[in-house]
Amino acid sequence: MGNSSIIEKLRTEKGVNDKDQDWEQASYQFGCAAARREALRRLQEIEEWLFENYPKSWHVEGSRHRTLITRFGEITVKRRLYKDETGVSHFLLDEYLGWLPGQLATPSLQESIVDLCAQVTFRPSNRIIENLTAGVLSTPTVYRLVEKTAERALEQEEEDWQAVFARGEIPLGAKKVLTLFSEGDGTWIHLQQEEETQYEIKDGIAYEGWGKLSGKEERYALVNKRVYCQGNERIPFWEGASLEWSRVWDFSSIKEMVIGGDGASWIDEGTRLFPGAIRQLDGFHLARACGRGWQEGSAIYAAIRAGKAEEADSIISQAILKEGRGAAQSRRYVEHNVAQGQDWRRQSEREGRGLGTMEANQDKLICNRMKKKGLSWKKAGALRMAKILQLRANGEIGRCCKRRQPDAREVSGKMKGRPSKSNRPQEWLEAGLPALVGPHANRPWVRKLRLMTNLNHRLN
Repeated sequence: MGNSSIIEKLRTEKGVNDKDQDWEQASYQFGCAAARREALRRLQEIEEWLFENYPKSWHVEGSRHRTLITRFGEITVKRRLYKDETGVSHFLLDEYLGWLPGQLATPSLQESIVDLCAQVTFRPSNRIIENLTAGVLSTPTVYRLVEKTAERALEQEEEDWQAVFARGEIPLGAKKVLTLFSEGDGTWIHLQQEEETQYEIKDGIAYEGWGKLSGKEERYALVNKRVYCQGNERIPFWEGASLEWSRVWDFSSIKEMVIGGDGASWIDEGTRLFPGAIRQLDGFHLARACGRGWQEGSAIYAAIRAGKAEEADSIISQAILKEGRGAAQSRRYVEHNVAQGQDWRRQSEREGRGLGTMEANQDKLICNRMKKKGLSWKKAGALRMAKILQLRANGEIGRCCKRRQPDAREVSGKMKGRPSKSNRPQEWLEAGLPALVGPHANRPWVRKLRLMTNLNHRLN
């Protein structure tokens, strides 16, 4: 008797039993039930410990139930409600474990879900989550978790922005560097159910330099790269970026800020927020425009990159006489960017590698998730997803899935009620950029930088 016949005989004798075939699902559900019981036991222990140690000036108002989604299903927790001496109510268990008011899932589960949705579009990510949780999490719940995480990040950013640029409080990161490099770019995405058909998502990176990778090939990686994506149109891009990056770096220690990117005017605005910043047009866009404009494009590119503005202007003038105006758009791009097209090292006393382009970072950060798959967005949803992508790139999804803890700045008092000394709250960004008034103030490159900033306008 063959194997198939034996199996059929056994099936006939035992009878068709779907439970036998669903043994894995049944075991999983059994394990989840056991995990829920264990979780409730542990939470009850913590609740009792908090009750034994709560401040004596507080009093217990009663108890309330709360339901949370965990990795192993829903649990309903009973915890005490306290009121402090000022009349403010507290759920100590919630605060101790970092649970947010109205939070649907535990912080760790929410972080995992948001991380997945930042990598995979919603439809397949929903299927993955449903399969892995045996249907515990529905599609609407997944959407809400992602939305809540993004909204919390945007609320925190708004609070910090108001603190600095409205109230004049001073943020200071802990890390001190002499030079900080940054690059900005934007990508256009398709919109749906909006008056506009396209929208530009702006993002930028900041880093301390380059580290050589091991191996035979000469390859480098950015050192301590941090990402910023604009998610709130009310906050100017560079103001939001400076706040995000000040979580890491002490801007008062920075002597030079190098800003790279294409010729977009919003990237130029960074030089107005960081006086004395060195603005460099990225090589890809400059070389492409030079190549499309004239046959002498390579010579024009080399002169601009070397900081030989007069030589570049001369070659351009001769090329116009000899070849005509060329491609009008490319020609205007080149002529407009002769000054800022030069290599940043020509304007600095520091050494380093030439800036790359933002294109590769933009492709991995934004395009892979928001553009390449033929997706279209509502503007609000696009801005929220951009903020989620920032959080993931910086490894900070978790901080927006739980209660906000005082950071190092607030604990040390560095961002606590220190009013600005002037009517310009952004002055904290200028403290570490003394090149325009320092010992090299009369050097030619400093005089040129001064023309590129609005310093003279402020002093007159």
